[in-house]
Amino acid sequence: MITQKTFYKKIENRIAVLDIDLDLGGYQKEFPNVNFQNKPTFWISRLSVPEKLRNKKIATTLMTELINWLDNNEYNAIICANPYGDLNLNQLIKLYSKFGFTFNEHNIGYRLYQK
Repeated sequence: MITQKTFYKKIENRIAVLDIDLDLGGYQKEFPNVNFQNKPTFWISRLSVPEKLRNKKIATTLMTELINWLDNNEYNAIICANPYGDLNLNQLIKLYSKFGFTFNEHNIGYRLYQK
């Protein structure tokens, strides 16, 4: 089983990346009432799109690839909405919610794999 993976797009000599790492149960504790079905859960550790590539649906493309990969492998995902880039907290939560993430009061979201 893999423990980390990177999705990326190279455009105009710039690279947009989305990194994930296997969550060893640490963040699943944030959701005590969620049944993760004993499926591996990946932590989305980074989604970065260079400034000159923004507003071109690249983050959406990377997230779509990630969601397809997660579902095809029956993996769950966890992400923290951390507004350190151009998007504010509400914009990040809105973006990730479009991909099925549900957030708690600590701005940590989970998504269970879908058949």
